[in-house]
Formats: sequence, C-alpha cells, structure tokens
Amino acid sequence: MKNRTIFRKKLRWLLVGLFPVFFLLLANSCSNTEAPKSDVEMGHDLYIAYCNFCHGKYGDAGVGDLLKVRPPDLTLISQRRNGVFSDDEIYKIIDGEEALKAGHGDREMPIWGETLANSENIDEVMVPKKIYQLIEYLKSIQR
Repeated sequence: MKNRTIFRKKLRWLLVGLFPVFFLLLANSCSNTEAPKSDVEMGHDLYIAYCNFCHGKYGDAGVGDLLKVRPPDLTLISQRRNGVFSDDEIYKIIDGEEALKAGHGDREMPIWGETLANSENIDEVMVPKKIYQLIEYLKSIQR
C-alpha cells in the first residue's frame, strides 16, 4: 500500500512536471508558422530556378560569354528604356509573345510561359501570376 502511495505521488509530480513542457512544445509549434512569401521573394525563387544560369545571380550576365548572343543585364531594363519599366512589355518578352530584337537573337531564351506551366506543374491560370512575381523581382533589382 505504501509503495502505491509513493508511486502515485511520483506519477503526479511527473505529470505536473511534463505538462508545462508539453504546453511549451505545443505553443512553440503553433507560433512557428512562417509568413507567406511576398511576390518579390517568390519572383526571386523563380529567377534563381530559371534565369540565374544565363543572366547571373544578380541579373548581370551569368554564363553570357558562353552563349552565341550575350543575355542582357537585367538590372538595366529601366535604364535601357529611359527610366521606364513596363510590366506589360517585360511580361510579353518572358511569356514569348514579343520577339526580342537584341539579347537573344533568334529567340534562344526559352518561352517561359510554357516552361513554367510544365515544370512548376501549374495550370494556365497561375502562369501569369508566376510571371508577374518574376517581374516584381526584376523591378526590385533595377539600378
């Protein structure tokens, strides 16, 4: 009987001691939810995945010397357009709707609208959103 009483006391103290630990772990797991990424951050991720190789980590050429036609410095888009960054124009270039006169010659740059749909496994409704996220990132790196 005495052993049972000692066992119950120890069990009670063990439970009392573990409850705060359990509560803190539960509270910590609930508070670790990350804020959703901004369009610029999502665009940066897309840039690193799809554009970095040719245009460079910072948009300033990458392996451009290895290509027939050197890719343009993407940090100078606005500068090349007299300080104007046209989302619509850049969208058309990325999506493949507008041919490029310089920088990609005979359209060596992939048509990213199609590529994003396939490689990101997204439907055609999400493709414009992804392209605009990429555009937001490109705007953020302008000099």
